[in-house]
Amino acid sequence: MEIKVERQATQTELDKLDVYRWPIWMKEPSKFPAFYEVAEMCYFLEGEVIVTPDSGSPVTIEAGDLVTFAAGLSCTWDVKSDIKKHYCYAIQVNQKPSEDELKDLDIFNYPIWTTEVSELAQIYDADKLCYFLEGEVLVNPIWGEPVHIHKGDLVTFHAGVACTWQVKSNVKIHYCYPD
Repeated sequence: MEIKVERQATQTELDKLDVYRWPIWMKEPSKFPAFYEVAEMCYFLEGEVIVTPDSGSPVTIEAGDLVTFAAGLSCTWDVKSDIKKHYCYAIQVNQKPSEDELKDLDIFNYPIWTTEVSELAQIYDADKLCYFLEGEVLVNPIWGEPVHIHKGDLVTFHAGVACTWQVKSNVKIHYCYPD
């Protein structure tokens, strides 16, 4: 598992990623374990932290750094001075969730959205949970790997995600904005 750091990211790169639309997270000096179920990209506005992967060397991260934490990374954060960062998680796809999972989410009582074969741009200002009743979509996020979504997939688009949808066949989804 890796930590990728781009030191002093350029304004052009930050604008391309639309980082200033991402949520902000702050933390005071402390030391704690962290595990990344999904990849996270973040831009550090303030502070300094040393992140040590369970199986690797420490990485110092400072204000101005654009950082990607790989999915599956287990590490320890040692916050040296108050940090403030914009962050964005990768798109999560749960292929073919169980009926119990769907019932627990009460997903079938939420609104339905449809679209025809097309290409469209999306920016998510809040987490959005989508259950695909019909269709097929190739989602290309501004950062991260493209995601192929099919009928029956349960997908979480996290706040800050900007992407294009290539709708391959007409889509019908239930959606909600979880707390």
